[in-house]
Amino acid sequence: MTNDDRRSVALARLEAGISARNAGKNEDAAAHFRAAYDLLSALIGASPILEDARNLGRVAFFLGEALFALHRYEEGRRYFREAKEVWEGIVDETEALADKRELVRVVERLGSLGRVPGDPEGRLRLMEEARLLWREIYGETEELSDQRDYARSLLLLAEEEEELLEEDGNAAEYYLEAVSHFGAVAAQTSLPEDKRELVRCGYDAALCTDFHGDRPKAEELAERTYNRARALYDETESVEEARSLALLCCSLSEWAADREISRSLAMAKECLAHWRRVVAESENVVDRRRFAMDAESLGNVLWEQELTDSAVAAFEESYLVWQGVFDRTGRAEDLRELIRACRRTAEVAHEMGRAEREEECRREALAMCLTLFEETQNEKDGMEVTGAYLDLADLTLAEDRCGEAYRYYRSALAAAEKVRWDYGVRLAKEGIAKLLP
Repeated sequence: MTNDDRRSVALARLEAGISARNAGKNEDAAAHFRAAYDLLSALIGASPILEDARNLGRVAFFLGEALFALHRYEEGRRYFREAKEVWEGIVDETEALADKRELVRVVERLGSLGRVPGDPEGRLRLMEEARLLWREIYGETEELSDQRDYARSLLLLAEEEEELLEEDGNAAEYYLEAVSHFGAVAAQTSLPEDKRELVRCGYDAALCTDFHGDRPKAEELAERTYNRARALYDETESVEEARSLALLCCSLSEWAADREISRSLAMAKECLAHWRRVVAESENVVDRRRFAMDAESLGNVLWEQELTDSAVAAFEESYLVWQGVFDRTGRAEDLRELIRACRRTAEVAHEMGRAEREEECRREALAMCLTLFEETQNEKDGMEVTGAYLDLADLTLAEDRCGEAYRYYRSALAAAEKVRWDYGVRLAKEGIAKLLP
């Protein structure tokens, strides 16, 4: 077989692999790509030709994708790395824009695969490499699409630096540069998708700036981003914009709480209004969890300002939302949050002198604690059972319902002994002693 014949067969196998991949036949695709890879490798070994190298880089990339689809991750990663090496060699030789685009695609894909054990910063290095490539490409073309891709590479790098290096990285600077480029793109296109990316990046930049200790600059960024999100929401009325506004209002509310309470409360109330819109149209459990947490935060702010009726309403709403979350997931973690919200509601009812509501919440909390402990047999969950019994014992004792109080203290003692919680045992015994002649 001549080299031309090998080349023709390799390209035919490459096309067959693409067809098989598009049909979801990953085993067949991997076989075709591997055959093409072997043929092209032999060709380059015998007579290096640039177009054969380009095809080898493409085939290695496709083979990596097919192997990942088959859950053969290490093998797939090896072919992605080989594709990167091939394209690096081509770019070194040609400096061609099209070749740089192929290389950056491979680099970004490698970066998207997650961190490699033993090399925690390897993914960060790949993202930095992708950023530099996109900067070079955009510097050559000044095309809007390349500026958008450069901004996205900055955003990904900022997120990775923020997670991996925390205070030691340049995440805040990357976020701010990304905001600048996303802003330039959105100003030229006026497309909702570009405005949405600008809002998302602006929110992340504000949080990161605050994390690095510059609260005034963070608030300025968040305020500017809020105005953009508000305008976009008026334009699209979409759930996505409502979610962004909820997140922004939450941060603005928290940051204003210690100096401008009216502003803080206004933002908090707007936050919850947006979350209500989101959860009315979305089945996303993450949204509901955030809604529940933000409702509790608003309740705490209202309570501190002695706006008690509004605080109670916020706590009750948080409790109801957590109930909805647990009904959807059945997860122990969500049940724990529901128990905590129930207890917070009981505490507020106690402070307000609403004994009936307090007892109702205490009983609900006990029932949920028992359910959770039965499922997990976790020591901490057993301690929560003890605490729930003690709460009801103290409540009934305060109302001179001594028989009930005694039974609750005995149950608390049994629960504490079961998980060997000495402090709980002591509290239960002290309660029992109050009731004995």
